[in-house]
Amino acid sequence: MSNNIQENIQENIQENIQENNSYCGFITIVGRPNVGKSTLMNHLIGQKVSITSRKPQTTQHIIHGINVLNNYQYIFVDTPGFQTKYINKLNKLLNESVINELKDIDVVLFVVEAGIFNLADEQVLNLLPKNKQLFLVINKIDKYKDKTLMSDFIHTITQKFKFNDIILLSAKQHYGIDEALEKISKVLPEGPFLYLDDQITNRNSSFLTSEIIREKLFRYLGQELPYSTAVIIDEFNDKEDVTKINGTILVDKQNQKGIVIGKME
Repeated sequence: MSNNIQENIQENIQENIQENNSYCGFITIVGRPNVGKSTLMNHLIGQKVSITSRKPQTTQHIIHGINVLNNYQYIFVDTPGFQTKYINKLNKLLNESVINELKDIDVVLFVVEAGIFNLADEQVLNLLPKNKQLFLVINKIDKYKDKTLMSDFIHTITQKFKFNDIILLSAKQHYGIDEALEKISKVLPEGPFLYLDDQITNRNSSFLTSEIIREKLFRYLGQELPYSTAVIIDEFNDKEDVTKINGTILVDKQNQKGIVIGKME
């Protein structure tokens, strides 16, 4: 066998090895309340696993959303909005969960709303670790058409912090999602997949059901119901033809029961 043929074989083997390399990493989505973090994660993975509403800090649990594209596994981490306006025991715990989540991840998506950068955004910005892959994600750009103003807006933020790259998108419209995934893929570390190919979240059906119920409570009852409301699934029986679910809705005070179930005569 000639040296040229051997070299060609070795090159083909190396190319096949590189093509089969897998890349996997944790991508944390952070930002102040109501910038669209949960909507963004749902669109990044192509499935709804994180509930959404206009109520601040609807997300109260760390949720992993998984997307596998070719040899890349993206593990997105939805976090509660970092709350600075209303500080109570629950908000402090949720804020601590955001800070802790930033320690052991590979990539950070710092999400802001197009045209808005206020004190709450800046407080989250000050939490960002400087030793991670960091992206500035500007969401809701469909509501912000002026490119000149957008350029000035980007300059204002990037003067305060150095980012790897900038991602412009509208999560609700699914605009810019593919480009976001492509940019993130370039900084994912090489390594084995941590979840099965068909797994879309680290949470079970019972948990997702409790979150969907909580989402509907917020959407139908609005500001009347405190966001500290919780849902516990007491029974989740998934049969072939029907799923039987029994749950308990927990509220803070006795008079809030009437908001949920109606006033008793």
